[in-house]
Amino acid sequence: MPIQTQVIALVLVTSGLRIGEVLSLRFVDIANELNMIDVSKVHEGDTKHSWLSFVTQQTIEILYEYLQEINFDYENKSKLFSNSSRVVQNNFEQASEKLGFKLKPHTLRMVFTEKCTLAGIHDKYINAFCGRVSKSVLAKNYTDYSPTSLKREYEKVEALLTFES
Repeated sequence: MPIQTQVIALVLVTSGLRIGEVLSLRFVDIANELNMIDVSKVHEGDTKHSWLSFVTQQTIEILYEYLQEINFDYENKSKLFSNSSRVVQNNFEQASEKLGFKLKPHTLRMVFTEKCTLAGIHDKYINAFCGRVSKSVLAKNYTDYSPTSLKREYEKVEALLTFES
């Protein structure tokens, strides 16, 4: 699997975000001090709404290494990843053939939610990480879904999402 797709896969499995959300990320969407990813501007429709998620410290370090390798222009407002969704899907299909089982970007989102459940995170926070909270709920309950509250919940699962090299 190409390095870009590997980094995308790591962001997917440690954040619970959708593939389109990850592919739309720009450097300004990442808050270093919290390892927070702001995807609140990705979905403007009624059926999907993105809010905030987080990635592990390990993922941030690997992401920054990748950006250095490709000489990413941090001043430019370009996306972190140049791959299209179709290219990522094709790379996952090729990896699936080699692994002997079906692997899709959505599979990594399901792994994330399962790890959150194992860590004892309440469903409402898992739904928030995965962008399944409506704007009206966020507006009425902002303190429950503040970056600080969400980070505190994410810390419960972080160890389960860190991989040995």
